[in-house]
Order: sequence, then C-alpha cells, then structure tokens
Amino acid sequence: MANWVVKQANGKQVHVVMEATNVPCERPAHHFHRFGLRVSAVNPVQIKYFARSALRCGKTDAVDAEITAQYGGVTQPPARTPPARVRAEPKQLTPEREAVLAQRTQEDTHLMALKDAQHASPIAILRLSSVWNCSARLMKLNRR
Repeated sequence: MANWVVKQANGKQVHVVMEATNVPCERPAHHFHRFGLRVSAVNPVQIKYFARSALRCGKTDAVDAEITAQYGGVTQPPARTPPARVRAEPKQLTPEREAVLAQRTQEDTHLMALKDAQHASPIAILRLSSVWNCSARLMKLNRR
C-alpha cells in the first residue's frame, strides 16, 4: 500500500494522517514509517469535531477518509515515530492481564462458595481449583 501511496504522490511529500485507535493503528503506522512517510496518529475526537465544524455528517469509510484527509491538510498535525515493539507489547498484555485477574476473582468467589456448600461436588471443586491454578501461572508469566 505504501508503494501505491508514494506512486500517487508523484514525488511530493506524503503525510499520512490516521485516527489513533490504539493497537489497530500501530501496524499501518509502522508500515508507512518504514517507507519514509510522515505519519500522524490523531485523536478521533479531534477529527469528529473538525467534521462537525465543517458541517459534514455521514458515517461511511469514504466520508471518514475524506474528512481525515481534510483535517490533516488544514491542521498539519505533528508527525510521530510509531512506538517500538518493546513498548507495544506491555500495552497489549495489560488488558489480557486485567481479564485474567477478573476471571480469577470470579473463580475464587465461586470456589469459596462451592467449598462452603454442604453437598459440593468434589469433581466441581477439583475442576475449579485447576482452573484457578492455571490462571495463577498465567499471572506469574505476565509479571516477567
């Protein structure tokens, strides 16, 4: 895609402007940056209010692309270097860790309730205990 963009530019400076949508925008940002293009990731809310100020409405990919291009041409947002993979990995793992923590808390509560029950199934307790131990191992791996 970057080759196509450079070809369409006919030797002019290319400035790629995209919405900063966390992880989904990082891959194209790295791709365009490798080809030596200026890349700006902009807060989507800024583009939304820019569209409102221009009295533009409609929510299609074509309209969004046109508004984002106009925003880039008018405001000339600063170019940025995409984050290195060393910084991107913890950002991706944090939501995973939070999900495991939430699941572990839920399972811990369930396990305590099962142990307190008068006629708890030993199989259910064993299964839930093994799931709890598995999530504990995942948490240890995430801390490294």
